[in-house]
Amino acid sequence: MADDLADEAPSVPGVPAPAGGLRRWLPRLGASALVLGASALVWSCFVHGDRSSYSAPLARLAAASAGVTYLPRGHLYIVAQPNDSLLALDEALPSPPAGTGACAVEWRPDLSGGVFQARLGCGDATFARDGTAQAGGAPLLHHVVRLAGKNAVVDIRQCATQAGGPARPCVALRSGSA
Repeated sequence: MADDLADEAPSVPGVPAPAGGLRRWLPRLGASALVLGASALVWSCFVHGDRSSYSAPLARLAAASAGVTYLPRGHLYIVAQPNDSLLALDEALPSPPAGTGACAVEWRPDLSGGVFQARLGCGDATFARDGTAQAGGAPLLHHVVRLAGKNAVVDIRQCATQAGGPARPCVALRSGSA
């Protein structure tokens, strides 16, 4: 009988006593919360969400349709050149027509052996697969590409006005922000 009374919580007037099972599960629930919190802390320290670069195997990029791979996360195209080099071209139209806001180009393999063409409503600009404007004007911006073993790594935030040129933040080089 004394053991039965020891398991009961002291009663407080107007407050219902907790169920016996709840008292047994509260420490386990607290320990589980601590383990989840520690796991989240470890994950945030070692698995970061840095999205400033893109990496892909060279073989996969070279085998892409017509040697052109679109990266929607980076808003750019990686283009395999005839000399086996890679270019990463920004999709933003360098000189969008007035009143159109931000315009982009798209890869058109069906036109003239493959060109980048301004999207509908953004004018009629076309660019060669190396990013040069076919009718004059500013070329497409180039993202920095470096080789790391058998992978190509593209810096999504840095651009240059020509391949191998000095890199600056892309937003500083896009039309209207320079």
